[in-house]
Amino acid sequence: MNAQWTTLTEHLLSRGLDPNLYHVMVDEDDRVATFFLYTIAGFLAGYQTYRPEGVKNTSEGRKLGLTPKELKYFTFVSRDVEKHPHAVTVFGMERFDWSKDTLYVVEGLFDAVKLHSLGLNAIAVLCNNPKPLRAFFRAWGMRVVGVLDNDPGGLELAKVCDEYFLCPPGRDPGDMTTDELKELLQL
Repeated sequence: MNAQWTTLTEHLLSRGLDPNLYHVMVDEDDRVATFFLYTIAGFLAGYQTYRPEGVKNTSEGRKLGLTPKELKYFTFVSRDVEKHPHAVTVFGMERFDWSKDTLYVVEGLFDAVKLHSLGLNAIAVLCNNPKPLRAFFRAWGMRVVGVLDNDPGGLELAKVCDEYFLCPPGRDPGDMTTDELKELLQL
């Protein structure tokens, strides 16, 4: 248990995520948060679990005898959604404002939460495959701005953005301070 927080809810709040503002189930006993993922049409398509004290690395988890569901992050998407070639599941739709003209795209849910705290439209795509994302983004009719990890996955996602910002190496938007993020985005 982390000395700075004793409950999972406290941990989520320490990362800027207020469970009252998102579609999330918090299981304090098992210390797991389950976030719901939706399609652009608003259909529940899957979920991502988050265990803050879990092992993030898949190969390390295998060595410990853990199943994928027991890792720090586990994402499930319905097979009905997966087999549709243009379906994309995202996190953050519950905070989306269709009246804005810019869509910020990030890779992880805590990255989207950080951008929401700045009042920006942000979704986490939880994947980097440009093929379905290209059509998905064009359907929004908004300028698409990536705020991406400076790694191969982030560079792959950059291919489908109108413009993008790369985080400093080893950092992502979710672990940057608000001031650092504003500086990066030139806000």
